[in-house]
Amino acid sequence: MFGGASEMNVKAATDEHGRLYWEIKIRTEGHPVHEGPYTEYIHTLWKQFLLNGFGPASEVRPHARLEAGDRQDGTPADQLIILPQLKVDPHL
Repeated sequence: MFGGASEMNVKAATDEHGRLYWEIKIRTEGHPVHEGPYTEYIHTLWKQFLLNGFGPASEVRPHARLEAGDRQDGTPADQLIILPQLKVDPHL
């Protein structure tokens, strides 16, 4: 259904000091990312969810960027199409 595509990628890595960190990237469409109160609300929810899951000593750095959609500059909106990952046999 249009407006309902989402994708999440979770990766564990280490920083330059050898500390483990988790990078969670979420691509989703149909949300009002230009609305400050909405973005703050979502950041607050994700931060609380992650602190509950990883502990109060965790550091959470949420950010958002517009990948597709209404840029609010009068140009047509770009559409984000998320397809399932395709596995290709390298021997073909």
